[in-house]
Parts: sequence; C-alpha cells; structure tokens
Amino acid sequence: MIASCDACGVTKLWDFRKLLPVVSIDVGPSPGNEVNFDLSGRVLAQASDNGVIHLLDLKSGQIHKLMGHEGEAHTVVFSPDGESLFSGGSDGTVRTWS
Repeated sequence: MIASCDACGVTKLWDFRKLLPVVSIDVGPSPGNEVNFDLSGRVLAQASDNGVIHLLDLKSGQIHKLMGHEGEAHTVVFSPDGESLFSGGSDGTVRTWS
C-alpha cells in the first residue's frame, strides 16, 4: 500500500500491484504536501498548506488535526520508535508531536 496527496486536499491509498486507488480521504480544501505512514501502517500523517497536520487512523477512519505551524506544513515523519511525529514548516520550525 502506498499513499499520495494532492492539491485539492485528497489523500489516496493505492494498491500498487493493481495501480488503483483503494481509499480516498478528503481532509479539506488545502493542498497536501507530504504523507507518511507510521511503523505499524495503521496511522497516516499528512502535512498541509494551511499548516495543519492531519492524522488518519486507517482502522477506525478517524481524522485528528494537529495545529501549530504559522505557515505551510511541508513535511511529516514518524520517529523510529513510533512514539513521536515530527513536522517541518515554512515558518522555519520543526514541531515534535507525541
């Protein structure tokens, strides 16, 4: 399974063998910049142009919003132990979320 995000705020999960989208999740009108899975593959994080980090629980379907960047959120990555999430933004900050 791979994930992508687009300029309309839609995140898609893809079956890379069939090259078909399996799930589309609309997290809002702000463009997505990057998506990243946690180590379990159960949680997907998306960095958005509006500065919000969206956490998508793929099992329950719940979406959580993390707000803290003053500008665009460009990147998201989970720590190797899965306990933290790091995001970087156009405001020059790196945020740590736990």
